[in-house]
Amino acid sequence: MIYYKSIRKGITQLKTFPYLGVEVELAPDPEMIRDLITGNYIARYLIHQKHIYS
Repeated sequence: MIYYKSIRKGITQLKTFPYLGVEVELAPDPEMIRDLITGNYIARYLIHQKHIYS
């Protein structure tokens, strides 16, 4: 349950800080495809204009 809250908090922070995660170096556009790492979990997301897709 603790990880759930941490993951939710991290994803919520992406709305304000979309570049918070780590660049995915092998992605076609590493600056826009990022990983948010929380404990043993990774949330991969795409930054696209004003929207974030995970």
